[in-house]
Amino acid sequence: MEMEQIEAQEGDERTALTRRDFIKSVGLGGGLVLFGQFGINAAAWALSGDPVLKMVLVDYAKCTGCRSCATACAAQRTGVIIPNPATGKPERMCTLCGGDPQCVKRCPFGALSYVEVRPDRKFYGFGPEKIAAELSRNWYGTADLGGSR
Repeated sequence: MEMEQIEAQEGDERTALTRRDFIKSVGLGGGLVLFGQFGINAAAWALSGDPVLKMVLVDYAKCTGCRSCATACAAQRTGVIIPNPATGKPERMCTLCGGDPQCVKRCPFGALSYVEVRPDRKFYGFGPEKIAAELSRNWYGTADLGGSR
């Protein structure tokens, strides 16, 4: 299946941005990963069940694809972090290792962080499609977005 791409303008250059990269670039990857990993019902509970819930976020600008996080994850016998075959960067996360995520400790570049999910944030509790639609409206206006409504 071919990935749809969103055109993003950075300075004078135009770059193609996949939906996945779009979500990562606005810092929503960690919350949305819960949806992909555990399903909507579990993610809805996780995001709303505990106001001090924490989650792992990836700073892809710092990530070198060394796979230390995946190695640490496998050592904990969870193995939910799956490196992208092309880049080595993590794609799926995370059970949080019972509140002590080993991947964060093992990342030699500080690309992973353990952060609090805040219910007062704008996109708290939104599904991935609603977040993407809201961001598209904010960035590109309400004109036809080529199927993204």
